[in-house]
Amino acid sequence: MLKLNCEISGVFLHELQVRMTCSTGCYALWKTLDHLAKQAGLQTLIHKTDGPEDGKQPRPRPMTPEVILRELGQIQIGDIHLDTTAGQRLVLRRVARPNAEQSRILAALKLELPERLSPDHLL
Repeated sequence: MLKLNCEISGVFLHELQVRMTCSTGCYALWKTLDHLAKQAGLQTLIHKTDGPEDGKQPRPRPMTPEVILRELGQIQIGDIHLDTTAGQRLVLRRVARPNAEQSRILAALKLELPERLSPDHLL
């Protein structure tokens, strides 16, 4: 019985360590993206007022990592399949052109999207 409890505890401990490592890495990436967005001066295009009674004009807010990831996550990736005269199929994996908001975010973060994600290959 004691041996069984140790094995279960060992598996649980390993899973806990994996989750902690993953969580720490995600948090570090989140904070890095937040720092880069602030450094680039990224602002949201949705303007909110500070309160209903303040009477001030709406002002832009700093863009959060959540908004950045949501916008960039909408960039499409697609495969183009072309039949060759030899009877094979050529597969071209391409990245769609970003829209205006996505381009603004990428430019502010000084990032460029590749045209292709992998080498072209035959099936």
